[in-house]
Amino acid sequence: MNAVQHRLCELVKATLNNTSYTVPIDDIHRVYSAARDAELSGMVFGVLDHASIPPDVYARFRKDALLFQAHHEKQIYLIDRIKTVFDKANIPHIFLKGAVLKARYPEPYMRSMGDIDVLVNKTDHHAALTQLKRIGFTITGDSRAHTNLLSPEKMRVELHPELYSSIHPKYDGLFHDVWSHAVLVDKQTHRFTPDFELAYLTYHTIKHFYGTGVGLRTVLDIGLYAKHHENTIDSAAFRSFLKAHHLLTVFMNMLELSERCFSLSAFDNLRKDHTMTDTLYDGIIKHIFASGVHGKSASYNPFIGRVGAARLKKQGRLRFALTLLFPSYADMKATRGWLRSPLLLPFAWAGRLMRLLFGRTKRSFKKIKHLCFKRAKADETSAMFRELGL
Repeated sequence: MNAVQHRLCELVKATLNNTSYTVPIDDIHRVYSAARDAELSGMVFGVLDHASIPPDVYARFRKDALLFQAHHEKQIYLIDRIKTVFDKANIPHIFLKGAVLKARYPEPYMRSMGDIDVLVNKTDHHAALTQLKRIGFTITGDSRAHTNLLSPEKMRVELHPELYSSIHPKYDGLFHDVWSHAVLVDKQTHRFTPDFELAYLTYHTIKHFYGTGVGLRTVLDIGLYAKHHENTIDSAAFRSFLKAHHLLTVFMNMLELSERCFSLSAFDNLRKDHTMTDTLYDGIIKHIFASGVHGKSASYNPFIGRVGAARLKKQGRLRFALTLLFPSYADMKATRGWLRSPLLLPFAWAGRLMRLLFGRTKRSFKKIKHLCFKRAKADETSAMFRELGL
């Protein structure tokens, strides 16, 4: 961990402990960039020493904090609206990820959230969409995993008809009857039990390692949630559950990262025989900071991680590229209502290629450029992911 990364972690720890951070920060511009990429800049603003920071950088931190707060208030209002309309329509629902994690931060606004994820039963999906459209929501996209919607206030919502996104067959068992892990908390609003929620957060971390990337905030999410709920979870049963679903090693490594980065210690009894090598720690820290939240860092090449992860499924770079160009019938059908038979799949692929070449030319060539990297990079990333437990 370099000096900039260490400084950001220290700022987060000061925020968690509600203490001012008065140590001089030499490279505050780079610390701000790292905090922004990790979506933590609005969180750490309150502990900064105004007198020791250049006014322009202090103003950026302050602006981000205000944006965090404003966005949070809008999202909480929208969550309440969704809850109300689903309650009236007798539609059971579960808010996912950020909406749950906000409560574990010192102040809820400190956990930024790009969109609101809400799960309903597959049989209620159409009715839920109808209710949301009735109050002014518009559908902006569709996939196998969820329907994208935009609220009248231009806030993004993802409506999930099921909790499933296959990245590797070994994880499929986790999603068998997920509603059996839900408890009713108010009217039609349900919540996952803490053990399943934590297992799902671990899986979601793996999903992003396989995908665009994982940022430092994800480590903090798991650390805070685990610390808050460790006394309400049966450690032995939880260990068996994680092991049965191939999540145990990743979970323990994420806890190790959380302790090293933020001094958040949880489930020590699970980790007493676990060790993370310094090589893995240094490699994963470098990867996390390079990525930023969901791979949003401007200088990050997400395809290095994606190809490295694909190696874990015995896929080379060529096969990975072909899966990008020619998605499966199920994936294509989810976004193309006219695709009623696999016999029509070649026509859908042809239309997709035309759009990529002539409708998104600049974006497509950028992706091709990103795919052109040295093989050793993917080999190194794949080995790191394997040691991490993916």
